[in-house]
Amino acid sequence: MKNVGIVGCGYWGKNLIRNFYYQKSLYGIFDNDPNIILPHIKNFQGLYVFKSLEEILNCEDIEGVVIATPAFTHYELAKKVLKSGKHVYVEKPFTLVYGDAQELVDLAKEKNKIIFVGMIYLYNSAIKKIKEMIETDRIGNLKHIHFDRLNWGKYRKDVDIVFNIVPHDLSIILYLLNNQMPLEVRAIGYDYIEPNHIDIAHISMKFSNNLNITISASWLHPEKVRRIILTGQKNIISYDDSEKDSIYIHNKHLTKTQNPDDISIQIERVSFDEPLRVECQHFLDCMGSNTSPITSGENNLKLMRILCAIEKSYKSNGSIVTLP
Repeated sequence: MKNVGIVGCGYWGKNLIRNFYYQKSLYGIFDNDPNIILPHIKNFQGLYVFKSLEEILNCEDIEGVVIATPAFTHYELAKKVLKSGKHVYVEKPFTLVYGDAQELVDLAKEKNKIIFVGMIYLYNSAIKKIKEMIETDRIGNLKHIHFDRLNWGKYRKDVDIVFNIVPHDLSIILYLLNNQMPLEVRAIGYDYIEPNHIDIAHISMKFSNNLNITISASWLHPEKVRRIILTGQKNIISYDDSEKDSIYIHNKHLTKTQNPDDISIQIERVSFDEPLRVECQHFLDCMGSNTSPITSGENNLKLMRILCAIEKSYKSNGSIVTLP
């Protein structure tokens, strides 16, 4: 059954169009710019083009609306979708203000509809495998996790690097740590392209059990790097998103006596499916059963709290911000 309408057909929307279309779930699309819509009409046969958001909301054949528009529009659009009695899929960031996110979650409960937030890395089989490694004690007691999320662009005017890129890493952190929140965060940001619009950020977070997590994010890096390094008492795990199906297990113990010659590296392969395809299917499944998704609006409230604490820190020159 065709039961999804997509609002926003540009940079990321085109990927959502492709996935929902081939899953035979896409009824139609809408974008304010007709030039953006034209290629999709040519590439996807039978695709209906809506004239407005209101037309989508009034269409009885559509059960869920996918929002892939600039971040500052997410709150208002998602609110309209929920009020119309439809499920909503919102690309990250969920909203730019915590209070707006809370209001949407409350509205979804009132309407008995789901909020699905697009957090693609939680549908990556390698991330699921790393969580399994933590839970089966293959890494040992976690001491440190580091994220590198670096690239040359894509520069965005609607959000800075923290609200655009860092939600990916925060979603992974909350997933791996079973929603454990940091005790405190500290962030330093640099605005080289445009004043007061951060394009490089260095973030540190302190958790209980002496676990520390750091994130480096940049739009001004000459190479694309999407890497996670987990340091445990037994082993160090590294995963680079560019390799997709390969997780590296470094037999490096946190001891003073380990001989460098004894260090070995094991490669663990995982069965890789396109995470966005898995994500889109999960949204359809959750709509069908009206069950809460892995990346629900409610789960994203914790992420929003951390994100806002990071923003508060870099806006106050890297001061430590505690979370209750």
